Amino acid sequence: LLYGVLRYEFARRQRAVSALAESEQRYRSLFERSLAPMLLIDPVSGDIVDANAAAADFHGWSRDDMRRLNLRDINPSPREELDALIPAGMAAGRTSFQLQHRRADGTVRDVTAYLTPVAFGRRTFHFAILHDVTERV
Repeated sequence: LLYGVLRYEFARRQRAVSALAESEQRYRSLFERSLAPMLLIDPVSGDIVDANAAAADFHGWSRDDMRRLNLRDINPSPREELDALIPAGMAAGRTSFQLQHRRADGTVRDVTAYLTPVAFGRRTFHFAILHDVTERV
C-alpha cells in the first residue's frame, strides 16, 4: 500500500513538473516570437527585467542592453511624474498609458503601453505591451 501511494505521489509530481515546464515554454515562446514590443518591468525600481526582440528592435538597443536600462532611461518625462503616473494609474484600475519612449538614437516615439501585473514566485512585475502611436499623435 505504501509503495502504491509513493508511486502515485511521484507520478503526480512528475505531471506537475511537466505542466510547469510546458507553461514556461509556452510563455517564453509567446514573449520571444511576438512582433509587438514587450517589456517586463520591476514596479518598484523601474528596472527593465526583460525585453523581447521586438522591443529591442523598436528601441534600437540590444536585448542585453535593454535589460540594463531603467524605465526612466527610455521615458523622457520628469522623474517625479513618471514615478507617480503608473502606480497611481494602476491603483485606479487603468491598464493603458500614453507615454513617450526615447530610442537609442535619441528620437522620441509616442507609445500606448498596456500594462498588467504578473506574478513570478513571490514577486510581481509589470508586463507591458507597447504600440507605437506616433503617426496617430
